[in-house]
Amino acid sequence: MIVDAAKAKALIARPVIPAVTDELRRQDNVFFVGGQLPPRQTLETIFESDCQSPVELFVFSFAESADFHQAEALVRSIKRNFKGFLVGQFNSVPSRQLLEHAYAAGIDFIDIPLSGDRDGRLAALHYAKTVFPRWSTISTLFAGERAPAATIRDIDLLLADDILPLVAIGDEAARYPDVEIAAIFEHLTRGWRRRKATVKPLHPLLYLTTPFAPPPKKGVVHGLFDKVNDARLRTTTDLRRQLRVREVEESFESAGL
Repeated sequence: MIVDAAKAKALIARPVIPAVTDELRRQDNVFFVGGQLPPRQTLETIFESDCQSPVELFVFSFAESADFHQAEALVRSIKRNFKGFLVGQFNSVPSRQLLEHAYAAGIDFIDIPLSGDRDGRLAALHYAKTVFPRWSTISTLFAGERAPAATIRDIDLLLADDILPLVAIGDEAARYPDVEIAAIFEHLTRGWRRRKATVKPLHPLLYLTTPFAPPPKKGVVHGLFDKVNDARLRTTTDLRRQLRVREVEESFESAGL
């Protein structure tokens, strides 16, 4: 992936922000979904939009744990009726039970940004790795929130723990030279390649929120292979989820719960 300097400047001037609690917003092939939206009206809006052009990624924003419980029916409906992958970003530290619940409901990627209570968030991320498939536990870092060198150290820290780091342009990125912000993303993509991290399902989000530029369009054969691989990934993900849910339910039953 290539860092586009012009795109970086545009994002620094106007970052792409996630949805607030009651907001529903589509940008390109990504739907940003707030955690406090009414399920029926939201599904109708998404269905109409998906009919015009398929949605590739749904990014839920949960300000508090209660937001997930309010949105759970919507999460399950979207997972059941649409092909796009689901990302759940928790802006407060989720409990272990909530992480299990989110995975069972259909969240494919869990995102716990590494800010605020770092110890609590790292503990939640480490537990999430035992629930979600490899490279499906994400921690978003915000370029500009800390010094670029500190952000680069966090990238390495997360990758060493098999946690997938993402970097978004933060509101404070403008206080650092463009070249230092670009260096964060160059380091990030090198780290992904070194660790062979799976990021392809997140490409629609990356192309929106980062300076990464899409590669040249592939030929028909490569495009077909991509679709086959996407279908295989979805099938594998769904099967793993079913087995995980069954394992947890049997554990509860054996404990008399």
